[in-house]
This record gives sequence, C-alpha cells and structure tokens, in this order.
Amino acid sequence: MKLNTPDSPDTFIQSFTDPQEWSAAKWAATAFLYDPGDSSHEPPSLAIAFENFDAGKRIFDGWIERLGHIDTYEELRISVIEGPLPGDPRGYSVFVSSNPLNTVKRKQLDQPDFDPALFIRSGRLNRMNPAPRSPHLRLFKSHFARLGRYLLLPAHFKDSQIQNLDSGRSIEKHELNLFHTTDLKPHQAEYSVFSTPTGD
Repeated sequence: MKLNTPDSPDTFIQSFTDPQEWSAAKWAATAFLYDPGDSSHEPPSLAIAFENFDAGKRIFDGWIERLGHIDTYEELRISVIEGPLPGDPRGYSVFVSSNPLNTVKRKQLDQPDFDPALFIRSGRLNRMNPAPRSPHLRLFKSHFARLGRYLLLPAHFKDSQIQNLDSGRSIEKHELNLFHTTDLKPHQAEYSVFSTPTGD
C-alpha cells in the first residue's frame, strides 16, 4: 500500500509489510549467506525465512512488482539492531520497513509538486538469539562492507532450520542500516524494538 489519504493530501502512507500477508507468512528466522574467505565478488545475502514459504514468496513478488530486482531508490528499509533488550540481553533484531523520503524523491522526478508534510509507515520485527559467539552476522557485515551491496531474498523455515532459498526472487540493495540498542533515539523507527514483543 502506498497512497495519499483522500481526506489529507499532505499525508503519505507507506507500507511494505501488510499485516495480513505477514501474519500468513509467519516470519520465523533470518539467515545470512556470505563468503567466509572474504574474497568473493558475489554479494552476500540476507534471507527472510518464512514458515509459510508460498506466502513469503508472494510478499517478495509484491516487492519486485513495486521495486524491480534492484531497489534503485532504496525505498525498502532493512535494519539490523544489535544489543540487549529488556528481558532479552542477548541477540539482535531485524527490522523491515520503508523509507518514504526516498519514495518522495523518486515520485518528484515526475511530480515536482509532490511534497507531503506527514509520513505514516509500518514495519515488522524479528528477534534472533544465535548461539554464543556465532560468526554469521559478523561475517555477513564484513562481506557487505567490502562490496557495498547485498541480496534480500525469501527462505523457507521448517523443523527449526532453513530448508530452501529462492534466489530467483532476490532484490539487490546497497543500503543496510546498522544500529545498537544503546544508540537508538525515540524518533527513529527502529526504536520500536523496545515496545514490540520479541518474535513478532
């Protein structure tokens, strides 16, 4: 959903995470694919793993219809928030939302007068609790830092592990927002990690 509300043309509502679609897909895990030798020229991948793989693939089909296989204007916002949360001192959160300011910039190429004053967006969080000293996020970040791009793709989570990946539905991105919970400010969308139950 991406539209101006009829009764308030100055308000821009944007959502890449339709609640019904995500409830049906059941985001259960996040997986990182990378080159452990840190020498590959292929980008690493961040896989959003769904229990209902078909529903998860439909989410990516919708994104690709809107963005293509390359998110040129970085309208889809992906964030990784490391650090402790109340009642959960270990792990990290992955946050999927949108960047309405980037969408406005794209729309202004054809509609220079498009300049909403108020933005409303939604997001979705997944909390991960990896094994102590797990290297996967660290090595993914190292691979991403070297190449400056990564692929976002859907995966199937079943029986407590990743069963399948769909690289044909990948979306290339160059922006990845990295935070630590101790540095988050109330005005940031990622601050919602403090109010959203883990596992949502």
